[in-house]
Amino acid sequence: MQIALWKPKSSVFKYANKRRHWNILKDASNLRNKWKGHGGITNEEKYKQQLTTLEQQLNKLRELISDGFEETRILSPGMSSYEDGVFTFNAKELVGARTPFNEISINSLIPLDKSKLYLAHSGQNKPVELLPFIKFMEDSNALYFYTSIESQSVRWVSYHFEKVPELNQPADNDLFRAFDFLKGNGSKN
Repeated sequence: MQIALWKPKSSVFKYANKRRHWNILKDASNLRNKWKGHGGITNEEKYKQQLTTLEQQLNKLRELISDGFEETRILSPGMSSYEDGVFTFNAKELVGARTPFNEISINSLIPLDKSKLYLAHSGQNKPVELLPFIKFMEDSNALYFYTSIESQSVRWVSYHFEKVPELNQPADNDLFRAFDFLKGNGSKN
């Protein structure tokens, strides 16, 4: 996969660069690490209190960045046509907690792999391929998020698909390449 440059509206950076945002993330990370790595055995009530505290941190962050990604969406491309240097794709717009997801038509100056997900910003015609930490299961119209690797199995969770809220699947090479890329151990090609 090629790394493409993405030029979102300046409002996205306005939210990403504020010290207050990073402090919330740092505080949540410190709490989680303190509890998970150094807290010892605890009971269910304590876990619920910890979860509530982390959810409060998340809600603080959500309030601060709520409209920063208003014009950005995650796409799952489908069939396409090509004319005069422009690809026209049918795509599912993977936005919101309600399914079925909206079917839209988008124009792109680059080809999009049907098996990948992309981040697209309004007014731009070069969607950016997402690393494989989000998975769209078209047969069930469900979106899953990476949570962990347990042995050789990857745990995925869905926050809106109640029938199958969790998947355990064998780890694939794309995921390991993404980890290597993030660690700086390889290119993303």
